[in-house]
Amino acid sequence: MIQVMAFCGLRVAEMVGLNGNDLDMEAGRIRVRAENAKGRRTRFVDLPLTIADGEERVKPEVAGLMASWLRLRSGVCHHLSEEDPLFITLGSGQQLCTYRETGEAHPGARPPGERLTTDAVRTILKRIAEKAGVDPTLATPHRLRHYFGLTSAMAGVPTTALMRAMGHRSPIMTARYSEFADSQRRWAFARADITKGMSLPTAS
Repeated sequence: MIQVMAFCGLRVAEMVGLNGNDLDMEAGRIRVRAENAKGRRTRFVDLPLTIADGEERVKPEVAGLMASWLRLRSGVCHHLSEEDPLFITLGSGQQLCTYRETGEAHPGARPPGERLTTDAVRTILKRIAEKAGVDPTLATPHRLRHYFGLTSAMAGVPTTALMRAMGHRSPIMTARYSEFADSQRRWAFARADITKGMSLPTAS
């Protein structure tokens, strides 16, 4: 989930709305369906790609992590199809064992295989942040989306391409990331001081 939000720029509601068939590992992209998108328009977002033998491919570490999740998802809930939620509840370790043995969840507990809620994602992020010693107030889904926008702009992704990927209706929204990236580049050039050590001409 963190990977999809941080490297694909999805909103948390778009991420929990994904179904299994919205993930296309062969094409290396994710489909955000109109009913889950803020702008009510279907869009496609690339997973992190690399070039190998002249072809675009999903980065091996990304492909490995997604494949690992898909195996766990199908292992916990054999009945799930590609039209079911991509990110699901798993329950506790004991719940998983019980569910695998009996097919029934603990009384009062949400059974494994249900679609995650946006509140559940926020809770998971805060728990992970606390374990990592990070301020949990900084670990929000929207900060992961901002990370995608800022790093993409700083890497030189054109504003129009970034606008489509993030699902912005107006280029003004996307321009914020480009403006920040430009200011960062100015600082980088200033720090580099490429004229250092040179004897520059002065006005007579």
